[in-house]
Amino acid sequence: MRHLTIIVQKKSVSEGFLYDKDLDYLKKNVVPSTVPSWTLVDKKYLKELSRYGRAGKMGNYKFKGTSSHKPFSYLEKKNFKLVQDEFDSHMVFDIDDNPIPVGVYFDYIDAQMKNGTYNLKKAHKHLSKRKDIHELSDITEVEWYNRDTKCAEYLHFWWEPSVKAYRKMWKRCLELSDEYPSCRKHQAIFELDLLGLRKAGAALFDSFYGDYD
Repeated sequence: MRHLTIIVQKKSVSEGFLYDKDLDYLKKNVVPSTVPSWTLVDKKYLKELSRYGRAGKMGNYKFKGTSSHKPFSYLEKKNFKLVQDEFDSHMVFDIDDNPIPVGVYFDYIDAQMKNGTYNLKKAHKHLSKRKDIHELSDITEVEWYNRDTKCAEYLHFWWEPSVKAYRKMWKRCLELSDEYPSCRKHQAIFELDLLGLRKAGAALFDSFYGDYD
């Protein structure tokens, strides 16, 4: 767990998290500039998060929890979990720094799920049999402004990763990039073949970016 302390200021009856290194600020009655992004979330939220990620249906889900500056009475309820929610990286971690599964969206942009890098018919047939794939589209034409011969058609869908698969993915992300590991999710998924697309013979190349490498 990151070095954190739960703070209760009796005079203001306010509660929250603070990094241990910033405890001296309280003695000076100064609010530190960096506040941990820890929050309490409904476990139903985490289930939806693993299926649809942030961009999908999560925007319509009424989040039941409390941000880090509100009372911690929710901790007494077993259906809530304490997590660190890193919005910018689209990552969520538990108190031991383990990543909590967040649904991963695939399309022709970030995931290279297009005719220039995959046999889309084989990919669709394979993905349609997987229970962790949701909202799998038919083979779809790319918008005219992004279309070329190697990017004319694509598939889009959500992947609901298991805890084991997601942690494997994250470990590979960290190996691929120290600075922005969360931007390497699709590459890590491809290299580890977590969706089985390479084994199914759907990938046209042995590298994630295909002939753009």
